[in-house]
Amino acid sequence: MDIKGKVAIVTGASDGLGKQVSLKLAKEGVSLALVARNEEKLNKVKQNAEKQGSPKVVCYSCDIQDKEQIKKTVQQIEVDFNEVQILLNIAGIWQKLNLLEDV
Repeated sequence: MDIKGKVAIVTGASDGLGKQVSLKLAKEGVSLALVARNEEKLNKVKQNAEKQGSPKVVCYSCDIQDKEQIKKTVQQIEVDFNEVQILLNIAGIWQKLNLLEDV
């Protein structure tokens, strides 16, 4: 499937799998709305994504546990990109206190 020229929202984009997926999409020519809590890490991913060939990359600092932040972020993405074709919700919670079965 040709995804060049499409727009993708990637949550959890500042690190781990979200970061790697974002960079892969950038190589494919996808514009990116990068969402995560850590703005500093997001900006580093943005720089890499631009070097990889993404035509447009915008960072959104957002805690996806906060419904109001999500609402504001989505509204801003709509303004910035007009239309989104791909949503990759990769954000997760890293915790070591409980067993996976208990989370």
